[in-house]
Amino acid sequence: MKITTLLLLCVVLILSIGMVNAEQIPNLTGTWLTTSGTVVLFTGETQELGASADIWSISQQDLVITGTNSFYIGDELIEEFFTGIITPDGKTVYIVDKNGGLYIANPNEDDTMTVSYVNTGEVRDKPGYGLALTMTLEKQTE
Repeated sequence: MKITTLLLLCVVLILSIGMVNAEQIPNLTGTWLTTSGTVVLFTGETQELGASADIWSISQQDLVITGTNSFYIGDELIEEFFTGIITPDGKTVYIVDKNGGLYIANPNEDDTMTVSYVNTGEVRDKPGYGLALTMTLEKQTE
């Protein structure tokens, strides 16, 4: 009887830990738009990002995300593919884009996400690519 009770308690404990961890992983699937941000170019020039400057389309499977970041440089629409991993506590997302840029994102409970970005990729010499930035994204409701 004691062994059965102990086993039942272990199963309940394992299931409750799984439920707690599952609630911590944010659902990032969807479309995210920039609400604000600041860009610092390698030249030292600073620029403010306007609303909807970046549009992120994110798909998610468990802790892995993939997607596209769309933005303009002048009149040219740039679409960069990215992939990332959500930490098990759901508080940080590490993302790398196809050009080697590194994003560190922090999802918030109010469907916003703060993002820091450093581009050290192959095209950093192209105007507009050599930069660091911080921005806030808001998840769009469908």
